[in-house]
Amino acid sequence: MYWVDLAANAASDIPNFGLNRSGLEYYYYIGILCDGTYNYIPSISEINAAAANFPVGGGGVDFFVGDELNDCPLADQKLVEMGLNAHAANPSVKTILTLNTPNSDLYNEGDGRSAIDHWCSSILGNSGQPCPGVDQEICGATHPATLDRAILRNGWWTIRRPTNASRQDS
Repeated sequence: MYWVDLAANAASDIPNFGLNRSGLEYYYYIGILCDGTYNYIPSISEINAAAANFPVGGGGVDFFVGDELNDCPLADQKLVEMGLNAHAANPSVKTILTLNTPNSDLYNEGDGRSAIDHWCSSILGNSGQPCPGVDQEICGATHPATLDRAILRNGWWTIRRPTNASRQDS
């Protein structure tokens, strides 16, 4: 199974491979860069149409919006725009961004919600130190608001959400 599952395969990949999320990059590549340039920001209706291709109850869908956007204030406007569009979609679509530490300027996209749902540390662990021997060690980062935990093990990211009945899932 590829990083981005094809909608036609999603229904069978749920029981066969445990698919619980899928990326929409096959439909739209976002590609926001540090200088604020980007490949494409889909509209809410375009996101709705892409997400509708996936089975109901098959888990969520998300967009990988940018990679290694460390100290990139010129990218913030497009990250917020993408977050607003993704979150307004029905069903709501999540956003993923890799960077060294979460960017507090993106914690509120204007509606009280973070523009980024899953912050993935690409090279640093929670200690702020590089992860030694990433192929053998576990490296991760925790989103400060949701406590989602992204773990890199042997080159694969796993995003885990704690089970806590008192915290509402967004």
